[in-house]
This record gives sequence, structure tokens and C-alpha cells, in this order.
Amino acid sequence: MKRKVSPAAHAGILLLVSLLFASLLAVAASAPAPLTPQGVIDGHYIVVLRPDVHDPGAVARDLARQHGFEAGFVYAHALKGFSAALSPRSAEALRRNPLVDFIEADQMVRIMSQSVPTGIRRVFAMDNPGLGIDGVDDWRVDADVAVLDTGIDATHPDLHVVTSVDCSGGSPWVGSCKSGGDDGNGHGTHVAGTIAAIDNGIGVVGVAPGARLWSVKVLRNDGSGYMSWIIAGIDWVTARADTIRVANMSLGCECTSQALDQAISNSVKAGVSYAVSAGNSAKDAESFSPARHPDVITVSALADFDGLPGGEGASTCRQDTDDTLANFSNFGRLIDIAAPGVCILSTWPGAAYRTLSGTSMAAPHAAGAAAILVASGIANPEQVRAELTQAGNLDWVDTSGDGYHEPLLDVGDGNLFAPAMVAGTAAQPGEAVASVTIHSPANGASFLVGDHILFKGEADDGEGVDLSSSLRWTSSIDGEIDTGASFTAQLTAGEHTITAQIEEPAASASVVITVSEAGTGALLVESISYQTSGGRNSDRHLTVTVAIADADGHPAGGVSVEVVVANTTTGASWQGTSTTDSNGNASFSINNHPAGCYETKIVTLNGEDPGAYEDPGYCK
Repeated sequence: MKRKVSPAAHAGILLLVSLLFASLLAVAASAPAPLTPQGVIDGHYIVVLRPDVHDPGAVARDLARQHGFEAGFVYAHALKGFSAALSPRSAEALRRNPLVDFIEADQMVRIMSQSVPTGIRRVFAMDNPGLGIDGVDDWRVDADVAVLDTGIDATHPDLHVVTSVDCSGGSPWVGSCKSGGDDGNGHGTHVAGTIAAIDNGIGVVGVAPGARLWSVKVLRNDGSGYMSWIIAGIDWVTARADTIRVANMSLGCECTSQALDQAISNSVKAGVSYAVSAGNSAKDAESFSPARHPDVITVSALADFDGLPGGEGASTCRQDTDDTLANFSNFGRLIDIAAPGVCILSTWPGAAYRTLSGTSMAAPHAAGAAAILVASGIANPEQVRAELTQAGNLDWVDTSGDGYHEPLLDVGDGNLFAPAMVAGTAAQPGEAVASVTIHSPANGASFLVGDHILFKGEADDGEGVDLSSSLRWTSSIDGEIDTGASFTAQLTAGEHTITAQIEEPAASASVVITVSEAGTGALLVESISYQTSGGRNSDRHLTVTVAIADADGHPAGGVSVEVVVANTTTGASWQGTSTTDSNGNASFSINNHPAGCYETKIVTLNGEDPGAYEDPGYCK
């Protein structure tokens, strides 16, 4: 199914990363935001030693003394080697050293953003009797899953996090994997919930309910990180491969890395199955890492809005067509499986819940399914991948045009997906279990400020006694709203996690809704324009202006716009963020821009995926 890629075919090739970002400073909307070169990290390298080196730490120290450089991470499990800040002379000397297999420049990598979420229903987890998803934390999937991401909020009541480790250093060449690593972004916590949110009657439930989560922070809170950090996380997981049998990496770059390829291959050989996101560029995944790696489970994103086959679901949080390939998803014959990745509700830091879209949201569905297979006794990563693809169904429309209809994840077969379970925290069988159900508002619903929203629910003590009148309703933004079985209320703007609960016996339920100011909501890219000024000939300055409008077509001011501008002639690229002015325009500048043709990609609008936009481009 996957095309094998020889490491030798791309050894030494360094491609500019086109989707990855360093920390950016906000700039005033009145002035164009400067764009800076991105991708390869100048002066920092990953040094891979020969496989027969016995003690990579000792070799790293000896080489550092000989050539006067500072070593960082030492890799001993997924590969033999280290990261280091090197001068050109030191780099060349190491290339000639007989103990060194190869060296490569470090690169930037970035993230690819209890009702039962639509994704859980769409992969038929509810149909699997072995999972027993019923809102009661009586049993949990007996598996360990590492999440290599921005960290996980270990205090979230819907997640069972057993260990947190931080492999994201303060600079490219300083750092080691240390205990801790809070999720200041939210991405990793969201991924974790889709994998393994506990079936406990609150918030959401994951594909592998209650599986043990290992938080491996390899990205900063802005969602970016260095390739050397990613490899350090893989090395940390590989050292614990006897326990951690599944890992999720919802991250990547349009790049190649021989060191990353080697680390993943060795980790898979040690017994770890990796689920990775295909990427969100609507391109062939063959140019993206780690999606292109032949040993991982590469996951594309399905647009599904109702948790059901048939293509009849109406769009909710973003415009797309139900039961088709998400319009942002990468595609191609390297894809192993598709999974829901549009408008996915999952856990969020601060005991909250949020809806996000992306192949980052699709991959953890596959990671949860892999955890179920591992808990079912299927240990070999290649067999895990084969069983996932063979069990998938084709009951969806592949709109990619790549000639390959990948299977859609399906865990409904209770004979194949039959995991060993461990006891949860709920009441023992035979004891009464209280329940709360929210009938209104619907999960994922949207309202305007000033709307009178109907809140309606019911509660039961598990023995037939109606406790609906005792319900207490709260909002994550507005606090306590009201009490009782039904009422109407107006809420302030924002994304609200609405919780209804009873205290004795204790039970609760939650939904997430969005309240917007009139005239706001979806943001649209109206146009991208180019203008040159100053300088002479090839030294003229280039200003790129992005016009943003709201759903009603009015200029949208105060919108944070993140872009990558690429010179398709030379291969150079620049990055930047700016904020739209009152006319809805955000501007970016490249001084003394080189001749060639330019294209602009809108990466995020207010931190969210903006969807596809066809840039007319500019040629000088």
C-alpha cells in the first residue's frame, strides 16, 4: 500500500519547510509585517553516528571537546547520535569523522487544531460491545499511548495521564527530556481526548476510553518545535517500548529528514505503532514528513458532520461536504486510512472542551484504534496497520482525484477490536448509576448574542427517581446560568462548555456551543494582492495584502492573519503574522525581494485553519 522510500534517495537533501513557524511578534495593523526566512535552522544540526557506536553520549562529549561545540540531546534508542550547535568548520570536520554516519540541518516542525463526538460515532465505536461506551467509567482500555505534541493537561477530569515529560528545549541546542510540560496551546490535550477520553458521563469519550496517556511535549506553546526535539521525543518513547506500544504525532512539515526517518524506523522495529497526520495543505502527502514515512499509519481527514454515513449531514463549524475528503486534507497513495477530522469536539485545557478541524484531529482516531488492537493482543506494528486498513470501509466519497480510495477507519467489529480492559472508578455492577442528559442546546450549536437559548435536560438517580428539577446549569464563561429541568437564557459571546449536573447522587453532562456577535462568524479570504515599491530592478520591495471579510461580506477588522509567502522560482520562503485594519486588510513586506514568481498561503485566521483559497500569485 505504501511506496517504500529509501533513505539514501534523499540523504543530504535539505528542503525549505513551507508550513512551519518560529515565534512571531505581533505588529501594528498600520504597517506591513516583516517576513523572515523559515525552515532550516542556521548553525544547528542533528549528528547521526554509526549504528555500531556503543556509547553515543561519550562520543558526543569527546567530539565536542575536540571541535569546540555545544552538544544538546543525546539519542541512544531510536538512533545513535546527538543534536549540536556547529560552526561551518566543525560541521565539515564531523562529516569526515569515521564515527559519524551523516549530519543534517535541524528544521522547524509544527502541529498539522460527554456527548459522543461525531468522529467516535462515525468510526462505529458505539457499535463495539467490547468498548461498552455507556457513560459509566466501569472499564478502561488496557493500553498505553504516547502523545508527541504540545503536552497534555494532566489535570483534565476526562483524561488518564500517567506521565508527562518535556522534550522542548529553550533553544535548539539546549535541553533534555525532563519531567513536566504543561499544554499551553491546547492541541495536545485535544488530540489526547480523541484517543482516550474516559467513558465517565462527562464531556466526551475517546476511541479507546480510559487508555493510559503519556504526554511527550515536543512542541512549544505556539505549536512549533525543532526536528531535534521531535527525535528526542521518539527516542524517549522507544526507550519505553515495552510499555508504550502506540504513539500519535499530529505534526509535521513539508520536508525530509533522514534522521527522523531512521528514528521512526527503529522505534517501529522496537514495537511502537505510530499514527501521524497526513497534513493540511490539500497536496500529495509524499512531500510531507513524517506522513511520507513507510512504517507509520498515515491518516487523511474525512469531513463528517453527523456521525453517520450517507452524506446528508449539514455543515457545522466550517464549510465542507459531508462524507467527503476534507477540503484541506493531504492525499495520495501514501495514505493508509481516513478518519473524521472536521469539527471534532474533544478535551481542552482547564477542564474544557473545544471543536477543531485538521488531519491533526483525524490521526488520534487511528491511534485510539491501534490502542484497541494492541489491547486485543496484536503487538506487531505492521500487523496493527494491516488490520486497521483491512477492517476499514469504503462508505464515503473520495474527492481527492488521486485514484486511490483509502479505507475509512471502522472499529465496529467486536471480534477483531476486542481489547483487554481494566477497572475504572465507577460503581460496581448491580449498583444504581445516576445519569444526566442534555436535550437542548444541541452539541456544536451556534447562536448570536441576544438570542434566548432554550436549556432543557433530565436527570435520574438510576433507580427511576426523576431528579430533573435539581439540575444545576453552568457555563465555562458565564458561570452558573440557572437551575431546573428547563429555562431560557442569554449568554455572552464566546465558546461555552455548558454543564448540567446533580450533586447527590453525582452525575453530569456537557455540550459545547458558540455565541457570536451579530455579523461575525466564519472569516473569508476575499483577495490576495501584490505591490512593488522603492529600490531598483530586482531590489524592489514587495508588499502582500490579504483582505479578510466576515460571513456577511463586510471587512473584518482585528483579525490575526498568519501567512507563508514562497518564491516558487528560487525556493525561498518567508513567514509572518499581521492584524487586519478597519478595512479588513493585513499587509506583509519583503524588502529587496528577489526576482521570480510568488505564492501566498494563508495558514491561520485568528489561530484557526481558514480552509482553501486559490492565490492568483505574482511574477516579477
